[in-house]
Amino acid sequence: MENLPRIADYFDRNKLRLVTAESCTAGLVVAILGDVPGCGSWLECSFVTYAPEAKCRILGVNPATIEKYNLTSEAVAREMVEGALRNSQATAAVANTGIAGPAPADGIPPGTICFAWGFEHEGTTR
Repeated sequence: MENLPRIADYFDRNKLRLVTAESCTAGLVVAILGDVPGCGSWLECSFVTYAPEAKCRILGVNPATIEKYNLTSEAVAREMVEGALRNSQATAAVANTGIAGPAPADGIPPGTICFAWGFEHEGTTR
């Protein structure tokens, strides 16, 4: 938490706008970021897509990606980032998906979290 002011300063200095796409954290990331003074200058919006159908409908995650790699996968997190950037005016995105617990799901142990970052650059996501 002590790094939040440095993160905010980085976004301000680089004129970046952030969008989050959250699954297993159910909005906790954006809630924490929203407590940072001045966050309105760099925090664009957030998508909380807990259900697989919401990831597909709202963020455009391909159902075939979920089928092939599972919900808790880097591939799904990447598609969540792409969808968040596509559906916002943000220039940077972070997404997470995972198994918060207490039991495994599809053989994946609780506590497994997949993150992805992405940046909008001249209309393409990197």
